[in-house]
Amino acid sequence: MGKTVFISALILLISPNLIAETLEERVRKLENKVIQLEERVQKLENIKNKQAVKDKKNPVYLEVVSKRFKPLNIKERLWEKGDKILLYVRFKNITGKSVKNIKGIIQINSISGKKLMETEVNINKAFNFITGMDIKPEEIVEMKVSFLFDKKNPDHIYVKEKSIRDLKILFLPLEVQLSNGTVIKY
Repeated sequence: MGKTVFISALILLISPNLIAETLEERVRKLENKVIQLEERVQKLENIKNKQAVKDKKNPVYLEVVSKRFKPLNIKERLWEKGDKILLYVRFKNITGKSVKNIKGIIQINSISGKKLMETEVNINKAFNFITGMDIKPEEIVEMKVSFLFDKKNPDHIYVKEKSIRDLKILFLPLEVQLSNGTVIKY
């Protein structure tokens, strides 16, 4: 008997609400709930994207050891394209993980920020069977990076004549290949 009274009371309480609410009102309420849910999802996606940008810091620390100009040698004409500006650099793996390859762009800028020269580089220890081919966390890889020199380009002449202190040299990452096969794009 208690159950029937409870069910009857419940039906009496619910039925006026069902009768009073038209189908259009129900659809409008559902649409509003959908809009609220979409806004929540958008906020969560924005937070996730901001976190991803924050996590993608530069994977290497770059130290330029020296810069020099190397004119084309007559004997090298068969395989070299021309005069070069050479940077001797040290890259330090600051990803916190073992890395197979780091691909990026070395850019030489003036102190004011004007881009003067750039070249693409692959930082790796290919065919280094003695110490292993993976770049361990905090390990330093020394490389020679060459830039093709155009004697008619005033920016190239400026780079040739200035010392390292008068230039701003940047590493702009493109992609990092971790030792486990994961690839992180920038």
